[in-house]
Amino acid sequence: MGKSDAAVIKLDNKGKLLWTVPISGSNIEYFPGITLASDGDGCVIVGRSNSTDGYFSGDLSAKGEYDAYIIRMDDDGLVYWGSPFRGQYDDSFSDIICTADGYVAAGFSKSSIRDLRVVGNNGGQDMVIACFSYGGDLKWAKGFGGSHDDTAEGICAVSGGYFCAGRTYSSDNDLKDISGQKSNGEYAVGVLFKFV
Repeated sequence: MGKSDAAVIKLDNKGKLLWTVPISGSNIEYFPGITLASDGDGCVIVGRSNSTDGYFSGDLSAKGEYDAYIIRMDDDGLVYWGSPFRGQYDDSFSDIICTADGYVAAGFSKSSIRDLRVVGNNGGQDMVIACFSYGGDLKWAKGFGGSHDDTAEGICAVSGGYFCAGRTYSSDNDLKDISGQKSNGEYAVGVLFKFV
């Protein structure tokens, strides 16, 4: 167990605890997003870690300040697979949905290399949306942001695309056309956007 561990629990329909599975290394893990697996057997979780041991050893070892992760578990809590999404700095997922195209995760990244080389970075944290196959392989990723910190915190599928909700400190680059209240970099404003 580390400084802050993540865990997945399963409850029955009356709230009785059936099992608990820790997702941990010796540093900090945070996994706030969960969705039902595509075949209905288990779940898929997303979050972040900066550990290099425990569950996060070997190929899953953190390479940046924090790496984002997607992890598939079966109905009994056994891990099928785990996939990192990483750059050189701070990367994190906060929400995930299961779609006909795969698992789509939302979060943020400060990075511009490794898995984030196709996304780039406009400055600070940028919103990141990434699609993974049902087997955990990265299919595509998109970034949105300005010169300050921007974070996607929730995602849902709609006809022809996705809605994302989050917050931004930016009002330039990808966020220059925000209507209504804009941030000057000193305070966050909520943002809702649609992408296809």
